[in-house]
Amino acid sequence: MASTILRLAIGLLLLGALFYSGLIDLVVLRTALHYPVTLALATFVSFLAIPTAAFRWQLLLRSQALHLRFVDTVRIAAISTFFGTFLPGAVGGDIIRVVYVHRASFGRRAGAYMSILVDRMIGLAALMIWAIVVTLSRPSGSFTLLEYTLVLLSSGLLVSIAIVLVFGDRVLGICNSIFRGRWHKIAEIVEHTSQALRQYRLDWPVLLYSLGVAILVSGMQIGAIVIIAVLMNFGGLSAGDYTIAAAYGLLVNNVPLTPGGLGVGEGAFASLCVALGGAAGNTPYGTIFLIFRCVLMISVLPGLLVYLVYPDRAHLLDRVDTAGRD
Repeated sequence: MASTILRLAIGLLLLGALFYSGLIDLVVLRTALHYPVTLALATFVSFLAIPTAAFRWQLLLRSQALHLRFVDTVRIAAISTFFGTFLPGAVGGDIIRVVYVHRASFGRRAGAYMSILVDRMIGLAALMIWAIVVTLSRPSGSFTLLEYTLVLLSSGLLVSIAIVLVFGDRVLGICNSIFRGRWHKIAEIVEHTSQALRQYRLDWPVLLYSLGVAILVSGMQIGAIVIIAVLMNFGGLSAGDYTIAAAYGLLVNNVPLTPGGLGVGEGAFASLCVALGGAAGNTPYGTIFLIFRCVLMISVLPGLLVYLVYPDRAHLLDRVDTAGRD
């Protein structure tokens, strides 16, 4: 509880700093209500990202021989997305998914947990791909140190994720040979984790399909931010520049520092907009991301409804088919 309060305080302090620096304007925030159609469109696009992301996770679960109905996958995704919006960072929602799959995936828990981790990595990879592609689409003559740095960092992280997915099971195999005979329990956990990663490496088309779906999901999230920025006439930047800032803002928003990335995403988004905007730096860019956060909170409310009214939450995944348990 104390940790949550501290993180919330940090988020509010970050928002206060952005307000003090003029990157968040509460008057502009209130005027967002004058654009009900834009807000509705952004909310709808953000809401569609939830079942689409659920489909991506279902692909990864099936690769581990864990099968459940799509409606149940959507229920878990909706619940985890709701809590992930209010718990520290997006990983808060992943914890909710772990809670749901732990009991139901007996005998395949390593695969279930790995599906969540791989799903997270693929989601981050999709954001990086968006950021790299849109950044490279800018005229090369306008490139500054900022653009080169962003592309370099994103490419490095993207390669790191690819290395984990391709060689992770082999590295864990080496670790397992070290632990075996000394720490039996640790060796067993490492072995099961290695097997789950190996399954993804062998079933690489699923990873590609999942990445394609992730790119679509990221496009929906980025699109909601760009819709708000462009249709509410914030001005100063092009849709492409807002796309770059949105991609990196969403990436940083995943850092588990404050509840839902409060203040962190706004700060990263606003800082990039100022860097990309040059003379247009007086625009309260952080307000755009804050409006998106409000839209996101509305779009995830069905997850709270599912959590409250579903009659047997604890057994939601009892239908999972774990045939061939290890």
